[in-house]
Amino acid sequence: MYNFYRWYPLGKIIFMAPTRPLVAQQIEACYDIVAIPPDDTIEMTGTMNVNTRKLHWQSKRVFFATPQVISNDLQSGICPADQIRCLVFDEAHRARGNYAYCTIMGILNDKGHRTFRVLALSATPGSKVDDVNNVVKNLHIAQLELRTETCIDVAPYCHARLVATAVIPLGPELTAVRTQYVEASTIVSY
Repeated sequence: MYNFYRWYPLGKIIFMAPTRPLVAQQIEACYDIVAIPPDDTIEMTGTMNVNTRKLHWQSKRVFFATPQVISNDLQSGICPADQIRCLVFDEAHRARGNYAYCTIMGILNDKGHRTFRVLALSATPGSKVDDVNNVVKNLHIAQLELRTETCIDVAPYCHARLVATAVIPLGPELTAVRTQYVEASTIVSY
């Protein structure tokens, strides 16, 4: 984000998260980690009225917002689509169906705007290859990068975990239900 902020002095950088608390969390993290001046950033959620957002689109460069706000502002024309240079999608696995992430990409595609970078973040991209492929397709992603807790740039931020398996025996009622289920589902072959 910071590089795009420096490289495109007139460009807009948008970081989207699906909930207001996540938006607030991400803007605070940005203030703590990245050297983007707070005067150039704004948090925009559905609680901010349209006229105020319109003023911010004209004066700010870095936006932390819910995707519904970005979608609405692109549709109404108050967000200058042609100035967007970087879109960050937090919880990117939500980019399915009619979710606002897909709407945003559709609007930008319809406007013919293709000179922006997409950064899609997800700790749970999907349990099936098709799920991941749908996110890649819906967000027009060209390159994937995987980071695990053992990666050198991630490891310092991971906390040690202790995983313990606890086997708890079923009570008499659940044991009876399980027995009935097994008996009912037994396949009889002739």
